[in-house]
Amino acid sequence: KVGVVKGVVFEDRNRNAQRDSGEPGLRNVIVSNGHDVVQTEVDGRYELPAFDEMTVFVSKPRQFAFPEDSRGVPRFYYTHRGHGSPDTIEDYRALKSTGELPSSLDFALIPSPSPNRFRMLALGDTQVRTDTHVSHLRDSLLASVGELEPAPTFAVALGDLVDNTLSLYPRYARVMERLEVPVFYVPGNHDLIFDAPTDAYSLETYQKFFGPPYYSFDYGQVHFVVLDSVVKTGSGHQDYRGQFDEAELAWLKHDLEHVAPQTLIVVSTHIPLSSWIDRSSTTGRAEICNRDELYAVLGDRKVLVLAGHTHTVERSSSGHKEEGWRAPLPYPQIIAGAVCGSRWEGELDPAGVPFAFQRDGAPKGYMVLDFDGDEYRVDYRTTGATDTQMHVSLVDGLGEVIPGVVLESKRSRVARVVANIWAAPPDADVEIEVDGQTVSASRDLESPDPYAVANLKGLSRRLQMLNTSHLWTAVLPELEVGVHEIRVVAKAADGTVWRGHRYIEVE
Repeated sequence: KVGVVKGVVFEDRNRNAQRDSGEPGLRNVIVSNGHDVVQTEVDGRYELPAFDEMTVFVSKPRQFAFPEDSRGVPRFYYTHRGHGSPDTIEDYRALKSTGELPSSLDFALIPSPSPNRFRMLALGDTQVRTDTHVSHLRDSLLASVGELEPAPTFAVALGDLVDNTLSLYPRYARVMERLEVPVFYVPGNHDLIFDAPTDAYSLETYQKFFGPPYYSFDYGQVHFVVLDSVVKTGSGHQDYRGQFDEAELAWLKHDLEHVAPQTLIVVSTHIPLSSWIDRSSTTGRAEICNRDELYAVLGDRKVLVLAGHTHTVERSSSGHKEEGWRAPLPYPQIIAGAVCGSRWEGELDPAGVPFAFQRDGAPKGYMVLDFDGDEYRVDYRTTGATDTQMHVSLVDGLGEVIPGVVLESKRSRVARVVANIWAAPPDADVEIEVDGQTVSASRDLESPDPYAVANLKGLSRRLQMLNTSHLWTAVLPELEVGVHEIRVVAKAADGTVWRGHRYIEVE
């Protein structure tokens, strides 16, 4: 501790990010130094303990917006480094000494009331490693988001922004700016400086471009919390674990003291609390090892957790326990898939972007969340040339995909329809019809997506398909010679409906 930091949070009526005459201070705005949390006084003033290394940031009230920098990144923070990044960091040394703290560290907020109904995007791992990958991101994500109706209000990028190549941050930020909505960023394990002397300095470059590793803001009737879920444990790219540190959890506890108990809390984190796809992992890198400590802070509040990291689409409800899970999650969790799919690898689509199917067979894409008060609906939007809601496959008695969907009549007796429905939750109501006749459908946790398996042979081990949590199957009835239509309809409890269909031919 080196004294105090103080300043004013003010209403920036002319949007020039400077306090001018007639721009009043704002009361009851939450301000933090990453440890302590205070609310501004009647005149907008605040005072906090100061540290030689800290980030001071504001939690946006619902009736205001943050100014944005030249790359479209919300500006709600000031990073103070009395001595700059450590000299021992050879790669990506980012933060220079900021010198003495300003005598008054002021923050601007722009009047911008937020409606109770709004749309946000949850963008899992963009994970660009090369300039070619940045071009793929530009040519797939921007086009997809630009077609959304209604348009989103903001987006949260759920970590692994790049794939260890932190030098790509400037170009990456320019591309993300063209989403033309504010983007709030979450740090991931591939955003770390691995030659940093300790975990405390592992996000210096990230912070230079995107701000503090944890923070909060309000929109509508929802309180959004961004958390840093990655702790660096060594100098290698695999030397990390999923964990929230003590200072972060202490900050969250203080932050929530200023949030009404009935408010919906949306927690955005890179590494999920736990996941079905990686339920057998023992590395410590696939889930949060101290998630019980987070549960203790959140208590019985209404919570939704958004995560990335797994390169899969996965939804789980509160208290739901899948086969093989060690314990049910106390809050609903959505793993948003990966914008990069399987790290931008695989055959190219007509736009020149890799199909890059993820480990669960889902195409690359992102989640769309529509909020109405503290209720929400969820959907998954694919990018590129695969704008579908599901794969519908036909397999024989051995589980092999029947090519061309033409089968001999005797084979129809052992054939099955398999539907991989990206965004469907475990309790979705799935109906499969053949020529208008409903056939019994059941969830299959023991198989990968047969369509993806059949079309991705010969790829690297990390791209091979695993069993998925959103696969449904039904045995075909005996069919006569001719052309038949298969329809799949999946309904979620929130009213979202997904449809798929295809034709098969019996000869």
